[in-house]
Amino acid sequence: MLSHEILENIKKLELRTRRLVDSFMVGEYFSVFKGSGMEFYEVREYNEGDDVRSIDWYTTARKGVPFVRTYIEERELPVIFLVDMSGSQDFGSGQRGKQDLSLEIVAFLGMIALKRNNPVGIIGFTDTVEIFHSIKKGRKNLLRILAALLSVRCKSRKTDISKGIDAMSMIAKKKGLVFLISDFIADGFELKLRALAKKHDVVPIVITDPIEADLPMRGFVELKDNEMGETMVIDAGSEGLRDWFHINAFKQRQERNRIFMDAGLDYIELRTDVPFARPIKDFFYRRQRARG
Repeated sequence: MLSHEILENIKKLELRTRRLVDSFMVGEYFSVFKGSGMEFYEVREYNEGDDVRSIDWYTTARKGVPFVRTYIEERELPVIFLVDMSGSQDFGSGQRGKQDLSLEIVAFLGMIALKRNNPVGIIGFTDTVEIFHSIKKGRKNLLRILAALLSVRCKSRKTDISKGIDAMSMIAKKKGLVFLISDFIADGFELKLRALAKKHDVVPIVITDPIEADLPMRGFVELKDNEMGETMVIDAGSEGLRDWFHINAFKQRQERNRIFMDAGLDYIELRTDVPFARPIKDFFYRRQRARG
């Protein structure tokens, strides 16, 4: 049973998110939640006027009379959240940590999906699957997902994005809209991401903290590897160290962006110290314009 504190947090999160969604649900920016293609419906006998290009030649040969394949427009695209829950997500140099931001993003996008009648599911992962909720519609399902994110005690603190991607086969048999939420401080997932992008509409959401790109100007800073449990103290006033830190962070971003580009994916980058709704809406707006 969920604690009173978690239940109260869910209520507050739902109320806060609902207001935010209502203020942003203007126009057709969120039509990305509607499928852009066609889904197979049935094979039936050919009728006069049918497009000959839709003839199913295998069934026609087997039955001895013409059959056609029919399709319907994808309208209620399943929305799947792939959420990194590893130790690095616990980090936050300000009032809001990466895990907090991930929770708010799931609530925000989940509420949009709810309003558009999209079914929603989630896989939370470290180097194993920590949370699994199959794809369903409705408010109760979304609240269960949020409750799981708030109450889970992960078995591991390490990261393996490939394990989360592999679990997709258990939750989504057809094309879905996949939000992959992580800081992407990981490797070894490039090929799996490419394969996922061929089957689904994948939107990577990169969660970052400002201190990961630029150290404070002065003073001693304690850095902790939340996945390995190791801690070190550095002198942020050292110009050489600051330069090394900045260059290393830049190279990591370049490599991450290359992986997305090679997979044909556009992405959203969000910081823990900046409101997240506007960049998400801007992303949807760009997608809508690109679709025409």
